[in-house]
This record gives sequence, structure tokens and C-alpha cells, in this order.
Amino acid sequence: MSMGRQRLGYIAAATLPLAYLACANVDNSTTSEPAGKVELFSWWISGGEDDALNAALGVHKQKYPNVDVVNLTGKNATVARDQLVLRMQRGNPPDSFQVNIGEDLMKWVKSNGIDATESPLQPIDSIVSKDVFYPLLVDQASAGGAFYAVPMNVHRINSLFYNKHVFASLGIDEPKEGMTLEEFNQLCALIKSQGPVPLALGNKGKWTLPELVFEDILPGIAGAKYYEEFWRGKRKSSDPELAATLKEALLLSGYFNAKTDELDWQDALDLIYLGFAAMGAMGDWAKGYFESKNWTADVDFGVIQFPGQYPVFVYTADSFPLPINDAPSHDLAAQLLQTFASVESQVEFNKFKGSIPARSDIDLALYPDSFDAMHQRTYQAFQTEDRALAMSGLLPSGLMNDLDTTLRDSLAQGTGTLIQLYLDKNYATLNR
Repeated sequence: MSMGRQRLGYIAAATLPLAYLACANVDNSTTSEPAGKVELFSWWISGGEDDALNAALGVHKQKYPNVDVVNLTGKNATVARDQLVLRMQRGNPPDSFQVNIGEDLMKWVKSNGIDATESPLQPIDSIVSKDVFYPLLVDQASAGGAFYAVPMNVHRINSLFYNKHVFASLGIDEPKEGMTLEEFNQLCALIKSQGPVPLALGNKGKWTLPELVFEDILPGIAGAKYYEEFWRGKRKSSDPELAATLKEALLLSGYFNAKTDELDWQDALDLIYLGFAAMGAMGDWAKGYFESKNWTADVDFGVIQFPGQYPVFVYTADSFPLPINDAPSHDLAAQLLQTFASVESQVEFNKFKGSIPARSDIDLALYPDSFDAMHQRTYQAFQTEDRALAMSGLLPSGLMNDLDTTLRDSLAQGTGTLIQLYLDKNYATLNR
């Protein structure tokens, strides 16, 4: 889901100390409290996502009642990222913007493709303590020893959600944690024989199909260590693990709904919600989406790790950096990042988002009114299972951009040949 590596057409100015900015840019003409507007750029506009962001901003509003935060976003993640690139190229960055940890963030930190010497982002070590976050998140949000973005959550990518009412009406046992791909394939065949779509997919945004194939199926077949080594260029594109993954993808493509490329991810979840489809592979933001429709976790819908041989937690984290900016709102944005890093904000945000907090010092068991049993299981899985970073954090964006198109064409032909040839040609770029 990351955008192409961009060369910025300007050299960022030196960053002024935050204390100076706070004195110079806050409007104190009518109040002693900070006042102004912060431009936030994110793609959170869907049910659950919007609720989560508003909850975090509500915490900030209580602290800074005279500061307004405006979410400038596109109609989906792809559009939002394209708009962000244009603003950054023009030297007109928003006050902060949403980005995934890892490569998705580093393309901005290391905008020259080498190091952070020309970065349009400033380190935030003096603003937010990195010690409160999980170390693996800090590692993926740091360069040259400097910390560049506040992680707001931990999302599990490789989840399989399902409509419990559909299974009850069909008289079929629900998916079980730890089920094999063979058992899952048999379940899909049984569901299809009784009418509903077994596996909902909406690939209009051109990222959900690669997510299913390479972030759900591959780690379950090959394990966390192999998965990360593969995407870091330490394996071979001709490995049998990849061949097995593509074979399974071809099989599962026969269980998708029609017009997958005309539906977005929310549309696919709606098929599950309405009972037209039984299951769908989606990150755990699907929990927040279903709950925004007044569904109750473990009553109306369930979730397991996507089936496979290995227990793996494929993760990402939404994060927010601080662009170098001489706008009056720069110091207000720094205060917003402090709020995003706070315990109160992280609890309120993840309560609605479906994810778990990025702070390692938050024990979900201490917040039973905010985190239900499904949240707790995700939290425990993150503590105990092998972890693997999502592709948005591992892949150079040039490879990500064409992965979906090639994969769709390959599956449409009923063979893994095209995607295999594409990876053969481009795999060397991963070993960097």
C-alpha cells in the first residue's frame, strides 16, 4: 500500500526548537491557551476508523479547547496518498499525516533514498518519548538513531472475519483457530455448495488481493521468519513456499464474489454483514467497521488468524510524523502528537479502531470497558506469537505498485506464471 519513492524538489529548512515555536506561533491575543488549526492528513473516513479518530481528537480537544484539528483526506487510502505526495512535492506539507511504519514511513524520512539528511520530517525525540512504545515499532519508525513518528496502534493484518449468523443458519461449524488450509478449503467448498459466497473480496483499492495472498496465505504456509526473509530479499522467488502460496491463491479465487475489482474493502465487509458472504480476509480494522454497524464481537461476528500451518501475527502500525514546517500550526501539531502518544488517547482510539495500543505499558485487562474479549485475544496473540511486519513496511514501493495488477492478471489466467515471472524479474530489488 505504499506509494512510489519520491524525490522532493526542495531542501527542508532547519527545524526551530519546539519551545521557540510554542512562543512564536501560538495566538495568545484573546486567551492564554494555544489556539489555531491543525491540518491532519489521513485516510480514516469509514465506520470505525472515523469513530476512532474522533475519539482521539476528543481527548485532544479536552486538553486544547481552542485548537481545531481538520482531517484533510481523500475518498480512500490510495487517493489520500496521491494527494499527500503532491503536497509534499510542492513544499506544502500538512501539519501531520498518516503513514505505516517501516518502508512506508522511511520513503519520507530518507527522501533522498540514502539517509535522513534531506528529510522533510523532523525527529520527534524531544517531543515524545519512544520508550513507551513496543521496541519493534520504534525500530520501524527510527533512522540514524532518531525517532520520526508516533505509532497509534498495532493492527493484525492476517485475520479472517466471519458472520456467525450465516454459519448458524447453514448448520455448519464456524472457522476454528489453528485450522489448516486443507480444512479451510473444504469449508469454502461446503459453503459454496449451499449458496452464500464463501470469501468476500473488494479489491478496488488494489491492495486487498496482495494482502490476502502474500500477508495471509504466505506466512501461514511458510512461517514468520521465512515471510520476512522473503520480502527482504533473503530467499528466492523460485522457492516452493511461493509456489504453494500461488497454488492456494488460485484455489481460493474460485470462492470470491463477483466484480471484486469494482468493490472496495468496505463493500466486501458489507457482503458479510448482510449475509451474502460467510467470511472475509481483512485486517482487524474490520472489527471497528462491524461495530460501527451495531454488531457485537463474538455474538454477530467472529475472527481467527487466517488458516495455515504456522501461528503468525502479521502487524502494522498507523503512525504520524511531524513535517518540517514554518507554519504557525507547527507547534500545535507537535502537541497533537503528544496527545496521540498518551495513554488516554491510545485507549480511546483503539477501543473503536479494532486494533490494540502501540504503547507497551498499557495492559488491556485494566480497561475492561474499552477492550472486549476479542481485543484481549488479539493482545495476547501479539505477546505470544511470532511477529512479522506487513508488506507496506518491508517492500520498496516501486515493487508494491505493480504487484496487484500482475497478481490479478495471473489469477485471471488461472495460473501463477505471470506473478512468478514478475517476482523473478524484480526480486533482486528487495535485497538492499
